[in-house]
Amino acid sequence: MARHRIVLAHGIFGGLAWAPNWALGQRGAYFHGVRPHLESLGHEVIEPQVPPAGRVVERAAALGQAIHAAWPQGDLHVIAHSLGGLDTRHLLRVDPQLRKRIKTLVAIGTPHLGSPVASSWINPVGHLPGALSLLARAHAGGVEDLAVRPKPAEPDQAGVRYIDVFCDAGQAGYQGLVFRELGNLFSVELPNDGVVSLRSAHLEGHELITWPVDHGGAVGWPSGHPTLFEAMFGHVDPALLNRYADLAGLLG
Repeated sequence: MARHRIVLAHGIFGGLAWAPNWALGQRGAYFHGVRPHLESLGHEVIEPQVPPAGRVVERAAALGQAIHAAWPQGDLHVIAHSLGGLDTRHLLRVDPQLRKRIKTLVAIGTPHLGSPVASSWINPVGHLPGALSLLARAHAGGVEDLAVRPKPAEPDQAGVRYIDVFCDAGQAGYQGLVFRELGNLFSVELPNDGVVSLRSAHLEGHELITWPVDHGGAVGWPSGHPTLFEAMFGHVDPALLNRYADLAGLLG
């Protein structure tokens, strides 16, 4: 099996200190158990920390700096979740060197056309009471880059292979309970992962893979009981690790 350099690019709020791993008494990785598993398969993996609630421009700059520092030259691939996919698309446009080196962008649950959940956070009339509405608007940060838009914020770049992973909360069973209800509350178009619809997650001309998980389950933090609590105490779903191993096997 080919060995690759892989960047795991986290979504919004990734890396905040409250992300739990109670079994170890410390915060867990955003991509729960994924990095050590890919490394055990022989891949080189980095999981850079970018500003958790920053705007795409700020996050993409930090992502690019981390990649250049880790690997000053050579080909690589990015597996990104949610906002991390938008960060990487921006990075591909503004960094000519990395545009040549990043051979694949796998965007998992990335809202290329935004999400009604983010739009409602920015303009929360009818969803949040007055005080929370003001708080939401004051601290929107990167949420603004996740709001609904008519077309992608960044164009595809020649020479880059794009793989979109759509996560279907409707297929997640009890593991996707909370995200399914979130999708209903904010009227996210079906099918969806609770936050991002299929229409937003998959762009024309991109390869498409579907996973039977919700938005959080895509990175090992499913919303349903008891799986979320199992993850909090250190359990990693073998099916999750198999999905990422399969993704790595597609890189070339």
